[in-house]
Amino acid sequence: MEVAVRMGTVMSMQDDMLGHFMVPLAAMRREGTSQAYVDLSYPAVADIELVNVMNETVASMGKRYLNGLNCTMDGFYSNMHDSRFSREWGRDMSRTFEEVKKLGVTGIDMESSCMMTLGRLMGVKTCVLTLVTVLENLKETLKGQERTDAEDLLCRTALEGIYNYHTKHCTKA
Repeated sequence: MEVAVRMGTVMSMQDDMLGHFMVPLAAMRREGTSQAYVDLSYPAVADIELVNVMNETVASMGKRYLNGLNCTMDGFYSNMHDSRFSREWGRDMSRTFEEVKKLGVTGIDMESSCMMTLGRLMGVKTCVLTLVTVLENLKETLKGQERTDAEDLLCRTALEGIYNYHTKHCTKA
């Protein structure tokens, strides 16, 4: 395998991104899986050529994208939104969101940092193409047919982006 694209959803820290795409340049490693492979000091960084092709593909589909910094966390109910679980365990989600925003984080997910870290370690060009389906602490979400249509576009965009990357970087003249 030479190229891998994580296609999925993301929580945005910016209110104007609902229904748009994030193609992060890097991710904070606040999950445990990648730490089983390499020290936490090793960065989770996307392949810039693959990111650029995904950006072009998203734009060609008529959508907006943001190249920012994701923060990857393990627990949806414990780390990513205010829930009965987080309250019972004394976890203040507002402090978490304030902290990551202060650090310049634009999105929170559960997969990106592991994907980018392992890709780099294994010599696989990786990037992450995500659809913003929820805003900070679930204050707004994509629902119903709008979400279905957006997820369909996400799938088509990822496939088109991989094809475009292959055409641009892997085809011999």
